Amino acid sequence: FFAIIMTNEWQSLKRMILAGSAPKPEVNKAHFRMYGHTLCPFVSRARYAFALKKIPFQDVQVDLNEKAQWHLDFNNGFVPVLETPAGDLIKESGVVAQFAHDYSSEGFDLWPKDPTQAAFMRLEMAAFDATLGNFFAIYMSRGLDDETTDRFGSTGLVQWENLCAKAEGKWLFKTEEPSMLDCHVAGFMELLYLYQDGVFSNCTDRLDLKNKAPNVLAYVERFRAHPLIHEHRFREKAAIAHQVRTRGWKEGEKCQLSLEVLEGAFD
Repeated sequence: FFAIIMTNEWQSLKRMILAGSAPKPEVNKAHFRMYGHTLCPFVSRARYAFALKKIPFQDVQVDLNEKAQWHLDFNNGFVPVLETPAGDLIKESGVVAQFAHDYSSEGFDLWPKDPTQAAFMRLEMAAFDATLGNFFAIYMSRGLDDETTDRFGSTGLVQWENLCAKAEGKWLFKTEEPSMLDCHVAGFMELLYLYQDGVFSNCTDRLDLKNKAPNVLAYVERFRAHPLIHEHRFREKAAIAHQVRTRGWKEGEKCQLSLEVLEGAFD
């Protein structure tokens, strides 16, 4: 499962899985390559931007529990990492997402052309980012601290629901197609949505998502079904497996995204 497969497959668009003990593969000279993990919402910011700009890329799943030395040397093992066909490595999710916007004239316009509207979009993104501390606290508590869950429910979840509700059935910036705001936000909402089907369902039950965040749930379902996004969505089987792994992890330590949770996830 974790083996590096035939060398010529690294020159294709085939999704690959790279064990932490493996050396960095040769540069894909035919396509962009994105190193990441299907369950990382920072990777999804970049991955969704590439998808919406219709830029083909090779998806390489890496082990964040056992980080490769080349990856640690480059940026301490953070994802995403974009590799160009020329061999340049680019880090930071926002930078990679912006690269997609700048590189391709295909797909959808991710930013408003009006600079004032673009500024307002950036402010929405910053306001969303301010909610993430309370959201990640649920994860760090392994979904077992009701006070932490309630804190997010009374703060971040309210903001998420308002953001989705004011879109009035369109995408988050009231656009006809997803924008950079959707790329920025959707992955985090997907994680919460997928908590419903795993051992973290105690959190979503306590948050009462169906009654208190119906617009969030509807938005995530619509986003995941978008024809350019669906192939790149968070994988349910991996999300459920990671929740189980996290629940059993040592208290106070972050359970990193691993390759073992990908078993069968892309079938």
